[in-house]
Amino acid sequence: PLRRQRQMCIRDSIRIAQKLVRRAKHYKDVGLRFVNLGCRWGALVLVDFSDAGWATRASGHSQSGSVLLLCEPKVAEGKTARGNFIDHSSTKISLTVQSSYDAELHACSTAAEESENAQATMAKLREWLPRAAWSISHWMAHGPRTPVLIVIDAKGLWTKIQSEHKTEKRGTIYVRRMMEILRRVGAKAVSYTHLTLPTKR
Repeated sequence: PLRRQRQMCIRDSIRIAQKLVRRAKHYKDVGLRFVNLGCRWGALVLVDFSDAGWATRASGHSQSGSVLLLCEPKVAEGKTARGNFIDHSSTKISLTVQSSYDAELHACSTAAEESENAQATMAKLREWLPRAAWSISHWMAHGPRTPVLIVIDAKGLWTKIQSEHKTEKRGTIYVRRMMEILRRVGAKAVSYTHLTLPTKR
C-alpha cells in the first residue's frame, strides 16, 4: 500500500509540474522584474498590503490576501519609492466572520504574522556567518527586526485602530489581538492613502 501511495504521489507531482510548465509557456512574456534598491540591507522596509472579501466565495466563506514588498526606506515617509515583490498569500478565512470589517481585521492580523516570518528570514540572512549559530528564540528576544508597514484599505478598521475608545466587546477582543501582534512585530499600520499618489486633475 505504501508503494502504491508513493507512486500516486509521484504521478500527482508530475501532473502538477506539467500544468505549471504549460502555464509558464502560455505566459512566457509575463514576469517579475527585480531592481537594485541601492540602499543598505538594514535600511529596507517591509510593506504588506492586506485586503479581504466578505462572503465572496461560492461556498459563502470570506477570502483574505496580502502582497509583501521589500521597499526603499523613504516609503515609510509616504514618499514614492521602489520595491521588490517577495511574497503573497490568498486564503479562505476559516473563522466565522459576520461583516466586511471582521474579514479585514482578520486579513490585517494574518498579514502582520506573515511579515514577522519575513523579518525572521531577513534577520537570518543579514546576521548569517559561516560558523554562527542562529536561533529563532534568540531573534525573537533580541532582534534585529526589519521595519514593517501594514497597509489597510478599510476605513472602518483604520478608524478603530486610531481610536482609543472601543465600544463593541467582540470588536475589542479582535482589535486587541491584532494590536498585540503589531506590537510584537514592531509593525506600523497605515491607511492606503498614506502610500497613494494624489490624483491629477
